[in-house]
Amino acid sequence: MAVNTQRHWTKFDDNKEGVPLYNGRKAQKQLRFLIVGCGLGGLAAAYTLGQAGHSVTVVESSSSIGEVDDTGEILGMSRLEGKFERDHGAPWYVVHRADLHGMLFTLASPYMKLRMNSKVVDLDVKDPHRPSVTLHTGEIISADLIIGADGINSVGRNFVTGKTDIPLDIPTGDVAYRVVLPTHTFTDDLELRSLVEEPRVRLWMGPGKHVVGYCIRNRKEYNMVLVKPGDGHSYSWTAKGDLDEMRSDFNEWDPCLQKLLSRAESPLETWIHASNRVVLLGDSCHPMLPYRAQGSAMAIEDAAVLGNLFSRISNSSQIPALLKAYEGLRHARGSATQSASALNRQIFHLPDGVEQQQQDAAMKIAMEAELSNHKAKDGHRLPISSGDNPNVWSDNKKNAEQFDYDPDAAVDEWWALNGSRINLLGGPSFTRSNL
Repeated sequence: MAVNTQRHWTKFDDNKEGVPLYNGRKAQKQLRFLIVGCGLGGLAAAYTLGQAGHSVTVVESSSSIGEVDDTGEILGMSRLEGKFERDHGAPWYVVHRADLHGMLFTLASPYMKLRMNSKVVDLDVKDPHRPSVTLHTGEIISADLIIGADGINSVGRNFVTGKTDIPLDIPTGDVAYRVVLPTHTFTDDLELRSLVEEPRVRLWMGPGKHVVGYCIRNRKEYNMVLVKPGDGHSYSWTAKGDLDEMRSDFNEWDPCLQKLLSRAESPLETWIHASNRVVLLGDSCHPMLPYRAQGSAMAIEDAAVLGNLFSRISNSSQIPALLKAYEGLRHARGSATQSASALNRQIFHLPDGVEQQQQDAAMKIAMEAELSNHKAKDGHRLPISSGDNPNVWSDNKKNAEQFDYDPDAAVDEWWALNGSRINLLGGPSFTRSNL
């Protein structure tokens, strides 16, 4: 997962106390937000909206907070250490999902009331000024605004769209497995030991399949994601995989990969309910294929934009306009990232043949240029392909599009053009027909 912690995101001092977001700006009108889902997106939204001065309740169905559990020829490489901070204003970190979840939980906890064992089974907006959810126990909880951050099997999305299907344009037919190995077991093998001593994200790719591996948790664990053809109809994040099946699927690939294994979507038309009292966030509205490592990053960006916009609210009549602004700012960004993820699938899984050979050659050329740039002592840098490099991690244009995005700057720019009109919505003489 690649999360770009941009310039306006919270920084920490030696006392680990967060610097206030939005320069300390608090909403003049405090709203009661009800967030469905305590995942990364839900926690990020709880933090940003809490920092904006709102009252936040998070309901979570789970009973506890925790983690859900070729030839080997080098074709391309991308040096991320130092490069991302220089080119995009923020460092590149590889973080265990559970650790990131823990960080966000620590940040959000002071700003939210958390309800565990609270499975939402229905939403109700009959009273548009008092939307509510019904829990599996029959209890009803109301709020001013409901955020559906409950993932790919979202109850909130079903309510907003009136449909129960999962919003993927074309089923990929792929299934992804995750394996986490303790690196202390690598000490007896020189090749495996190098994976720990020389930290890098390694990608094995071949016809119809690919594997990504990298160290996490201070190099104490090695995380692997294996993607291969499947039936395309299972959306479980918790079902256990068959190790023998995985080993068999990759049995003719790089011997290093064999050693490791031996040890071991279409955008919605709208994200807003017609009542303007329920809105979606993260995977509930733009589920990502796992080929660009951007699913959680997009959910966090959603939360940043939502928090910034609602830090400016002064009257409940502004809610529809601010929700529309959120959707307008985020819809194209989420859709573009979905497309980039789908393109990576095609690149990673290209069948053997002329096109694959041309792609491999292009990646090698880019790798040689990047290695030469890294070794250059006089500051002279060779040009690296921009916009057409199949290795997206080395493509300057594609990286700029993905990692230069600043959610706060996007909101600030939008507000500079539209803020005066939005502020008028709080005036006593302004009516809904003026929207």
